[in-house]
Amino acid sequence: MNKGKQLQKGDTIGIVALSSALIDLTEIDRGIQYLENLGFKVKLASNVKVNKFFFPDTAEVRAKELMSFFKDPSIDMIMALRGGYGAIQVLEFIDFEIIKANPKIFVGFSDLTSLQQVLFQKANLINFSGPMLTSNFSKQDHSLITDESLFSLIMGQNTTIINRFNILYNAHKTKIEGRLLGGNLITFMSLMGTVYEPDLTDKILFFEDIEEKTYSIDRALTQLTLNKNFSKVKAIILGNFVDCITRNEYEEELYPMIVNRLKKFNIPIINDIPVGHCSPTLTFPIGAKIEIDLQKQEIKLLESVVGE
Repeated sequence: MNKGKQLQKGDTIGIVALSSALIDLTEIDRGIQYLENLGFKVKLASNVKVNKFFFPDTAEVRAKELMSFFKDPSIDMIMALRGGYGAIQVLEFIDFEIIKANPKIFVGFSDLTSLQQVLFQKANLINFSGPMLTSNFSKQDHSLITDESLFSLIMGQNTTIINRFNILYNAHKTKIEGRLLGGNLITFMSLMGTVYEPDLTDKILFFEDIEEKTYSIDRALTQLTLNKNFSKVKAIILGNFVDCITRNEYEEELYPMIVNRLKKFNIPIINDIPVGHCSPTLTFPIGAKIEIDLQKQEIKLLESVVGE
């Protein structure tokens, strides 16, 4: 596995804009101030404040900025500015050999889900589904739990991801091991049928989403289970599904629907995990080997996720 080096106080966090353009630029200053108060330096990509047809420049420019930050020795960690839409557009312009030669911590979530699976798939880079500059660090309700979850992992201080969850479906298991993939469900599904389709074999999948109807989630899960390797998935972790409501009174409720769609595969399904579009939000290491202990209700790392 490729891993970014362990983050230290005083290191530089590079901010890249890969998805939607930012409308309120004052959010950038608030986010920078927050990270600086934590003891880090911040460097912005040159396109962070660009708004060209609702994107921070063309997909090619966005990818070029990302590559330059991986190559820049003064940058120790890369964080996404925000989500929205557009990260999938940069995939065809990324040189994964550059990333392999210059592995760094990369953090984002939501729309960044597509890029994050591919960073693991094409560059063997363990990266992190976690908070972003303006989506989290510039907000008034930003939680210290969010900080602790992120920085304890990327500073090599913690091996436990979470020590409490709810079991929706047990499948008569006690412990499950596998490499972690996932993120935003609908964005994850946008990779299916492409050259970047994730290999689901022996993976533990985690999913979250926001403002999707239950039938839309049902459709995505149905498509997922038709994947040739879904029968080899080890477990499903459900994060927050914010404002994902039923369409009408005749439609199944969200979580019973998910269990009904997946229980035939006889794999554990757990939920009540604060990950995704919520505050606080936990950081999950994409590509890392983890263990789910259903008796202790604990998810822990089985390998380091950062280098020395």
